Amino acid sequence: MPALPVEGTLLGAAATTDQSPVLLGLAAGSGQTLGKVLMLLALRGTLRSERIRRWLDRHRRTPPPAAAASTPDGASGRRGWRATVAAVRRGNRRLLAGLDRPALAVPIVLLSAALGFPPLLLTVFVVAPTRMPVTAFAAACFVGRTARFITVSLLPQLAHVGWTG
Repeated sequence: MPALPVEGTLLGAAATTDQSPVLLGLAAGSGQTLGKVLMLLALRGTLRSERIRRWLDRHRRTPPPAAAASTPDGASGRRGWRATVAAVRRGNRRLLAGLDRPALAVPIVLLSAALGFPPLLLTVFVVAPTRMPVTAFAAACFVGRTARFITVSLLPQLAHVGWTG
């Protein structure tokens, strides 16, 4: 499980060292991709375990009913925030549902890896029971994460140009 976001470390390394932002992004993207692929493989192994399947069948719960649309609290700010959170959750569900379709799986993993929407950790859990090839997952994850981390690593240089430019 991830403990700390790597973006802060990348910003610090890019701002205080002379390392190339591309190399920093490649290193971080490689490490994160390896970690996500290992998680995917572990999840797939767990999902195929007959013992785990029997336990899940015994303990499977039905999903709770959807919450009522109106809230009695009367706070319009809370309703606005709740509506925003609900919209993000609906968007995540739609994207994650697309992982069952081979034509959509790679673009969704790429989007998740690059932008974090839906969260990549959640995407790994949803991809695990699908037939998406590990190589396709790894390639999309690597490209998306590396692009994200190169961009993050470039931020100190861009800020410096903005201050002095």
